[in-house]
Amino acid sequence: MMLFKKLKRSILNFILAERLSSDCFKYPFSGDMCLEKELKKIISERNIDYVIETGTYVGNTTKAFRSMAPKVVSIEIKLPLYIISRFFLFGLNNIKLYHGESSKVLRRILPKLSKKTNSMLVYLDAHWYENPLIGELKAISESKIKPVIVIHDFRVPGHPELGFDTYPKQGVIYELSYIRDSLDEIYGRGGYSYRFNSKSEGAKRGCIFIFPVDS
Repeated sequence: MMLFKKLKRSILNFILAERLSSDCFKYPFSGDMCLEKELKKIISERNIDYVIETGTYVGNTTKAFRSMAPKVVSIEIKLPLYIISRFFLFGLNNIKLYHGESSKVLRRILPKLSKKTNSMLVYLDAHWYENPLIGELKAISESKIKPVIVIHDFRVPGHPELGFDTYPKQGVIYELSYIRDSLDEIYGRGGYSYRFNSKSEGAKRGCIFIFPVDS
């Protein structure tokens, strides 16, 4: 009972500290219906049967993916958020949640999932507290899988109104030049195509969609 009370207090303090509101539980993809529609189209057209999401947050985007694909896997590094999402997604049996650092969990689960599917979409959105992107892409490369990859909070050329992540202390901007070498490792040079979103709703964030050319 004491442990439960401590855990409950920890979650409540986290909610207050991060200013989580009821809106967090309502709107997937940061309120971006344009992105939601595009992902639904990609998953349908390419017969994606596994979606892997990094950055569960409270699980609203995870739940949206559930209506698009037969199986959804999501990874969250923050324990309070992981627990909140477990409650929020309780009983949805085609969703599997993991707690841990995204690149480490990907290294553990991708070899197993690669035996179950040839049609996978990886949605990378764990870059809130940290900058795990290159590690995540490295884990995908090591798995030898060539999935569709979607990276949220990405710089879109010619669209300064669409937000993107930067890490000034690391000298990092989420743009194509930052990930190009990683993409070559995953798909081989010239083994992929890509496109950006050009419009967004809600939080108005940029996004890049990356496709293996042989699919």
